[in-house]
Order: sequence, then C-alpha cells, then structure tokens
Amino acid sequence: MKQPIVWSSHDLGICPGLTPGRLPGDGRIGARFDDQLAAMVAARDDGLIAGIGLSNVSLGQLQHAVTHTEIACVQNMFHLADRSSAPLLGECLRRGIAFVPFCPLGWPRGAGNPVLTSPVVARVAHLRENLAAEDVVLDGEALRALDGMPGQ
Repeated sequence: MKQPIVWSSHDLGICPGLTPGRLPGDGRIGARFDDQLAAMVAARDDGLIAGIGLSNVSLGQLQHAVTHTEIACVQNMFHLADRSSAPLLGECLRRGIAFVPFCPLGWPRGAGNPVLTSPVVARVAHLRENLAAEDVVLDGEALRALDGMPGQ
C-alpha cells in the first residue's frame, strides 16, 4: 500500500478563489485574487509555508495562477453528483498538480491520477478505512455504471 501524503499547516498554504458562495466574486481574475496569490507567494518566499494551493477556483484562475507561481494542489468540489470541476481536474492532471476533491467518493481513477482524498479524519479507524479504499478494484461494468451517473 502507498504511504499517504501528510502535510502540516506549515507545509501548504491554501489560497481561496473568489467564487460564488465563498467570497464575493464570480470566478473571474481580479485584484483580490491577485492580492491573495501575492500574499501566498510572499509567505512561501519568507519560509512560512512550503507550497501554495488553491481552493474553490475556476479553470481560468488556475491558469492565471500558474503564470505567476508553482501551484502544489487544487481543492474543489468534485464527486459523482457534481462533476463541474472536471475541466479543472483535467488541467491539474496535465500539469502534475494534486487535486483534492471536496466530498470525494473515490470515483476519479486511472494511472497518473493526481486526486488525493481529503486528509481530515476524526478517528484513526476512519483513516484506516480511507487508506484501505485504495485497494478496492472495480470491474469494467461497475466503472461504466459510475461514469454513467448524471452529474453537473
């Protein structure tokens, strides 16, 4: 079994995007997003964090951010019923950026898949269950059924 990636709060700073429901804005790139990104770059350069992550961002915001700095991960909503971040997941895969889905169901799959499950767990037993899920192998019929579920 692969060893899980463990990050402390010192290792990774997460920069939230300006998207509906989180902070004012609509996913467009603007001064507030650039200011937040600049603050994260400064924190990394000052040794306060080791890497920069983005949360709840649009594809455009990710593409903009990578022109300014290296991005370690993206954390966005993504599960069987909400696949609206699929283009963002594809961009992360192309760029080798880890993708951490909110509400993951272990669904994104495939060789080279940069999807990480959420590291937040309340009990050690729950962590063991999450790690054991990596060993589950679904046959082609089950994968087609999951892929065929309606999503956004």
